[in-house]
Amino acid sequence: AAFPIGVDVDKILSEVSDGKRLEYTFEGKDLYERILADKEKGRIVFGGLERCDYTKGLLERLNIFTRVFNKLKNEKKDARFYQVTASSRSDSPDYQKLQAALDGGVVKINKKFQEAPIIHIDEGISSPQNYRFMKEVDVMMVTPLEDGMNLVAFEYILSQKFRPPAERGMLILSKSGASRVLEQNGFGEQDGLIYIDVMKSKDAAEKIIRALGNNRHLSEKIIDYVAEEHRVEDWAEKNIDAIQNCGKAA
Repeated sequence: AAFPIGVDVDKILSEVSDGKRLEYTFEGKDLYERILADKEKGRIVFGGLERCDYTKGLLERLNIFTRVFNKLKNEKKDARFYQVTASSRSDSPDYQKLQAALDGGVVKINKKFQEAPIIHIDEGISSPQNYRFMKEVDVMMVTPLEDGMNLVAFEYILSQKFRPPAERGMLILSKSGASRVLEQNGFGEQDGLIYIDVMKSKDAAEKIIRALGNNRHLSEKIIDYVAEEHRVEDWAEKNIDAIQNCGKAA
């Protein structure tokens, strides 16, 4: 049977509750203070967080963000993109090439602008600080080329629980198990969820700009849905029940 995996709802919510602050230093700077400074300057904070893997659409994401950034600049607005990437299969030549292409892409984009719009944190952020990082993100980009589930989408939705409704972020989501589950349950732009085709960067950028203009935010409805329906405990229980009863079914 199909048993979509869940997330540790209680842990995530406890780690992003009021009073819990992001505590992470990168290149000698407090990441929370850096993000806060961007927000105080009116910048929209974009974020991404995953392994450095060819399935994640990382290079395509850079292209989409660059288009969004240019459009925002034309509207006299500003943004900063914090891409967090943990190394993966670093002994593989193919993954080494991907890492080099990602690093080179960030440098190339940053050179085009007076103030570098992309901050690449290439050492990952471990739990629970990863959840607190996501809490600070206004536009979370989860843009795999194709993925089994991509639980970071659910984690981001939960991370927004304790932000004021009018200040919650939005989720940009491409093809994955998470997008299929959420779309099948009727969630869309009205809930702060923007579906894109990662291979169509121009169209994706236009959708993001339109959603920002429409002031979209993750709804209480979608947060409650993930909290109630995608708990890892329920997933484990269903799996164990299926194993115990498989002989009876046969």
